[in-house]
Amino acid sequence: MALIERDRQFEHLFRSFDDSPQGKGLLAVISGSVAVGKSRLLHTLSEKAADNGAIVLTATASQADHKLPLEVVNQLFSALPAGREDRAELDLLLRKGAVAAMWSELETETVPQMWAQIMQRLWGVVLRAAMEAPVLIAVDDAHYADAPSSQCLLYFARRLRSSSVRLVLTELESRTPAHPCVDPEFLRLPHCDRVRLSPLSERGVAALLQERPGSRLSRACHDLTGGNPLLVHALMADQRGSPAAGQAEGQSAPPLVLGEEFSQAVLSCLHRGGEDMLELARGMAILGPAATPELLAELLGMNPAHVPLVMRALRGTGLLRGDAFRHPHIRATIVNALGQDHRSGLHVQAAQLLHESGAEATTVAEHLVLAGVADLPWMPEVLEEAARHALAEDRVKFAISCLELARRASDESERLRLTVSLAVAEWRHNASRAVRHLPELAAGVRARRLTGDTLVTTMKFLLWYGRVDDAAAALSEVSGQEEALRQWLACSHPSLLDKAAKEPPAPRHMVPATAAGLEAEATTALFTVLAEGGSEEAISQAETVLESSRLDETTMEPITSSLLALIYADRVEKAGHWCRILLDEAISRRAPSWQAMLTAIDAEIALRRGALPRAERSADAALSQLSAAGWGVWVALPLSSLLQSVIAMGKLDKASCRLSQPVPEAMFRSRFGLQYLYARGQYFLATERFRAALNDFTRCGALMTDWRLDLPEFIPWRTKAAVAHIEMGHYEQARRLISEQLKLLGPGRSRARGHSLRLLAATSELRKRPGLLKEAIDVLQASGDRLELAWALTDLSQAQRALGEAGRAQMTARIASQVAEDCGAKPLLAAQAHGHRDRPRDDAQPAVPSGDGGAENGNGAAHGIRTLSDAERRVAALAARGDTNHEIARSLFITVSTVEQHLTRVYRKLNVSGRTELPTELCVMAMGPGQSGGVPMPGPAPDDATPAGPALRRDLEACP
Repeated sequence: MALIERDRQFEHLFRSFDDSPQGKGLLAVISGSVAVGKSRLLHTLSEKAADNGAIVLTATASQADHKLPLEVVNQLFSALPAGREDRAELDLLLRKGAVAAMWSELETETVPQMWAQIMQRLWGVVLRAAMEAPVLIAVDDAHYADAPSSQCLLYFARRLRSSSVRLVLTELESRTPAHPCVDPEFLRLPHCDRVRLSPLSERGVAALLQERPGSRLSRACHDLTGGNPLLVHALMADQRGSPAAGQAEGQSAPPLVLGEEFSQAVLSCLHRGGEDMLELARGMAILGPAATPELLAELLGMNPAHVPLVMRALRGTGLLRGDAFRHPHIRATIVNALGQDHRSGLHVQAAQLLHESGAEATTVAEHLVLAGVADLPWMPEVLEEAARHALAEDRVKFAISCLELARRASDESERLRLTVSLAVAEWRHNASRAVRHLPELAAGVRARRLTGDTLVTTMKFLLWYGRVDDAAAALSEVSGQEEALRQWLACSHPSLLDKAAKEPPAPRHMVPATAAGLEAEATTALFTVLAEGGSEEAISQAETVLESSRLDETTMEPITSSLLALIYADRVEKAGHWCRILLDEAISRRAPSWQAMLTAIDAEIALRRGALPRAERSADAALSQLSAAGWGVWVALPLSSLLQSVIAMGKLDKASCRLSQPVPEAMFRSRFGLQYLYARGQYFLATERFRAALNDFTRCGALMTDWRLDLPEFIPWRTKAAVAHIEMGHYEQARRLISEQLKLLGPGRSRARGHSLRLLAATSELRKRPGLLKEAIDVLQASGDRLELAWALTDLSQAQRALGEAGRAQMTARIASQVAEDCGAKPLLAAQAHGHRDRPRDDAQPAVPSGDGGAENGNGAAHGIRTLSDAERRVAALAARGDTNHEIARSLFITVSTVEQHLTRVYRKLNVSGRTELPTELCVMAMGPGQSGGVPMPGPAPDDATPAGPALRRDLEACP
């Protein structure tokens, strides 16, 4: 194989030997870092000399043979032919030399004299050989030569100038004073030629790889190896069969594989560099970014003055870039090569040194976690502090490791408190795993070993997982309860508050005043909304919390409470805005439990806006992100949203499957159980089990009344109970429930009022229905509930048809159909059209008129509408919804004649014979914003869109 970036040095050495006159010897020392090609250059030079007829005597010194007397000299002279006349003399000299070397420690005058005589006679053997042919003595890794051999070589070197002998040594450059290079006397000789080798350049690496200079592979390889040929060859060996192998230039390719071959080459470099280099590399690998010369010296017990020297030598291997390893794999290789005890001991030492030097708790804790040891008094405290920082930085797994180690190393009183912190941290990452701590926490509560905030946190944790009795025991230990805690219980777990009220706790532990703040604000907002309705003050409180909060373990509960407060106050748009922002944050920070909770809330928002497909997707996603055990009693939130959305879309089999799955019994003792009862009742309605449905709705209502949570905006149970009564023919009971709900709601424009007005119309005389339904449409339009809006429009269409207003009924039905398609509820409307109120059928077919007429539909209709002028579109939209020419003229402040002219042109452009054949899209436009620039073009509404613009009641005034 050709020498790469070493040919100049080779030619220099060989030419010097070849050009030197007879009787004039030469000395050369080849220096360089580990594995830069010194041995290969020496071997190539030896082969060339042998090919040219020289006698070549070779030897390789090693650390293992460093203490064997005359090991190197023995290797050299063993290369002489066995049949030489002086062979016997040579063998005798070597035996005597070995004996003399062993006696040299006696420091007698006899030994030096004997040793000098032996070296003189050995040199005589070399000279006699040189008379036959030029002699090349080549010693690799001469810095490891045993002392007697080194003395013998120096003796030869001093006598080279008057001989035909060439002596070439290789040495490891930049070694420490404790392990010097070859004897400095060699380098001081005037005829010594020192040749230095450097790592390969990027161009040299490309040549070694037989790649084009500047190629992606050569650049990456040089970057990983620093040009060390040993590392380059090992790296390429690891690529065999990898995706990176054979990648064409210019193609995107996976990164190079750093495998076993590369790891072994790394360790080989370090071992060949000597003990100091190996130890320094280990220290740097253990300390990582915190490594400084001072810390390394303390950790390794190394002379501080030697550290820079060894660092320079280590840098020459190509393993470092600056003062750090080129790649994490190099560091990992060095650490993994240590024995477990050795590695653990170094990490403990590093933690101690870093702690004493004032390093950050996280830096110290990393070493303690890797060592698995925290047996000094200061260590658990540092680990706990590090866990707090790690959670703030979203390093949840590391925080959990810190808390687990601190918990193992703490006494019994501290261990339970740390278990609470550990459970909270685990909950963010894996809510199911946190369940394992429940028995210990429950036992700690009953043993009265928790106090203050930790006790309250434990109580809430137990309630999440349905351990109501254990939570009650915790509550009995909390005295002087803050109003915020009582409010939290009242709106989330009111059954527990009732129990506490009946059994007043004895004064024991006071809840610290620091429990106030965002949590108190959010709790008060939710409590106020559920108990009294959505006041502006409560809404403002909720928004303040959302504006002030960043997701973490302490703010997650206030955030969810504030979002739900906005939802139950009918501020769904605001809740949706904040939920999207927070959900994006949870996703980017890889927090599965946070993501699941916010996705569940997103499903509830979508459901209340009538975006059924989105509600289904979000609820499914939330339920898949946490297991049933991880959800605890909160499972009712995504489950109820899923059930209501799929029922409304006619997917009864899916609803049945979900209802067959078990839920926690404790859920029915919380606010979340109310939502589950309400959703399950709707399934019973859809499957014509009216008594079962009524039972669920009335049970839900009774609990809401008992718990003082009877807010129709939260759960309008009376409307669904009224539907069940209507289906069973109990019209008076239905009217009574609806009247009760309207009285609770007052004159506002909430979605619950829209529901109630629609059902009130269903129980009223036919002639009164249109007025009630138009009012319901107006309210539902304002609240953004497109699902109920579609129902109300369909009911109005049926009422108009019953009153003999077929044309207006058809127009209203077409609008209803469009709105229903937007929210994904056409099967429900089809079922209603078949006479089954509020009960979709899986096999139902739409019964609303399609409105095909002679007009183009779909893309064709849209294209035709785009040909209309702004004025024509405004007139056509009003005509499509049923306005007369006079009504259109009054609305647009134009003459009747102008209206007629516009309509004539519209009919011609759309190829229709009259206003009854106008496309459905124009009906929907009449509901949109009346902009000066004209009516917007039709298109599918997004999942989270709401009908905009003026109220539909005004739009339907033409339908008395």
